[in-house]
Amino acid sequence: MKIYRLILPFLTLLCLYSSAQSNSDQKKQASYQKLKHGIDSKQFHFLATSATGSKGRTAQLTGGYFLFLGGDSLTVALPFYGTAYQTSHYGASSEDAGINFHTNKFSYKADTTKKGGWDILIQPAGQSSASRIYLSISSSGSCRTSISSSGRSNMTYHGTVLSNFKD
Repeated sequence: MKIYRLILPFLTLLCLYSSAQSNSDQKKQASYQKLKHGIDSKQFHFLATSATGSKGRTAQLTGGYFLFLGGDSLTVALPFYGTAYQTSHYGASSEDAGINFHTNKFSYKADTTKKGGWDILIQPAGQSSASRIYLSISSSGSCRTSISSSGRSNMTYHGTVLSNFKD
């Protein structure tokens, strides 16, 4: 009888702990499926939290910097503070200072990784500020984005990818 009094609270705690674990696993799985659906259908956005130039200097970003992919539309608004190999003419627009463009002409290739994440290559057509955009996304949604251009040094951004689909 005394043994049951000792074992019963232990079994109760064990059941509660396993129930909490399964709820957490279910939320992670639902989040993963939503992200997978967004990547498969080209409906996601990347929110940048830090940027690293080609010389290694990293800057924390305060917000408002993103890459938005909406099916057949690509919009990029990211900062640039690297080396420009081509000079722009005097009086160039303020858009020349960053990587800012919107296009409907781009190629998109997504491959899954061994750990359940994705490697995505986007090649926008006719954009001088970005010729290749490479996204390495983990299964949890954290992302490393590299942008290369023929007229500028490479930039790397870290942040989060979110699906554009509602629950």
